[in-house]
Amino acid sequence: MSKKIYIATDADRWDHLAYDFYGDASFVAPLIVANPSISVYDPFLPAGEKIVIPDLPAEYTEEQETTIKAPWK
Repeated sequence: MSKKIYIATDADRWDHLAYDFYGDASFVAPLIVANPSISVYDPFLPAGEKIVIPDLPAEYTEEQETTIKAPWK
């Protein structure tokens, strides 16, 4: 499994990164799991924080419908 490192900027949020890297704002779980030291309850990521961006797990590439929202919504 490969991963990327992204440096957060002002106004970055988990759902924005999920959309930018995975094409779907609801795919926040892999990002949150890969970054356990960063609070999911803060609406914005800390600017300058190194965010691990893992490859999208296979179960996310299968067609599925979800009503799960990010924990801060």
